[in-house]
Amino acid sequence: VIESLVNSGRQIDAVNFIYSFQLTESFPPVPLLKTYLKDVRRNSQGKGGNAGPGAAQ
Repeated sequence: VIESLVNSGRQIDAVNFIYSFQLTESFPPVPLLKTYLKDVRRNSQGKGGNAGPGAAQ
């Protein structure tokens, strides 16, 4: 279940599942969270057109 969540890009859900069932020994959450942050940063860099000052005019 955890692997399918990770493979579908749902790292946060996987981490919630890991902590809910106390599986941190088998599935360390830190690498999953780092992967999630890398993906978010990569996806946000391509969308810079809406983030500048005055974008909400």
